[in-house]
Amino acid sequence: MNLKIVSCAAVALAAGMARADVLIETEGNNTMATSNFVNTFSANASILIDGTLSPGSNGPLAVIPGDVDWFSFTITNTGVFVASIFTLTPPSGNYIPDSQLILVNALGTILATNDDGNPGGGSQYMSSIAPITLAAGTYYIGVTGYNDLNLSGNTLGTVLPDGLNASGTAHTENFDYKLIIGINVVPAPASAALLGVFGLAAGRRRRA
Repeated sequence: MNLKIVSCAAVALAAGMARADVLIETEGNNTMATSNFVNTFSANASILIDGTLSPGSNGPLAVIPGDVDWFSFTITNTGVFVASIFTLTPPSGNYIPDSQLILVNALGTILATNDDGNPGGGSQYMSSIAPITLAAGTYYIGVTGYNDLNLSGNTLGTVLPDGLNASGTAHTENFDYKLIIGINVVPAPASAALLGVFGLAAGRRRRA
């Protein structure tokens, strides 16, 4: 088991001690432009997203892309971000749910991707994005199925998910998932200064 990735989920849960919310995915979110907005974060928090990834079709007459679920969020100050996806859909026959995650900024620049980095989440092929520091701004996280991102190992990649692999074949992943997003927001300089003042005052009271 990859203890580093498991610890990512622990970080997300720890962040959520300040505030925890639940979001139900709403379809029509297959692109960044139509993403489900999660929240604006100004304090430590975590979000649990319940969603479903649906398969595409590789029929003889037409190829229908597989499902891609996009979620957007805004942070008001520099913060540390982590995400882990889990599935409760059990393996069936030779099928084992297989996810991929991608994180991009508002310009569509890819910041992080992962494939198979979160073993133990109901499937050894679930994914996580390890802690990454983000500046204030709006970001997007995409959930898709193997092998939409066409990654080699954990290579960052350059193409946004579209429900198709490199050969133009639709992904056929079909599972329910829970996506945990955790954010630890770094206090603004003024707030940090105030915390320092309060700390000094508390220290003086203890010494008095």
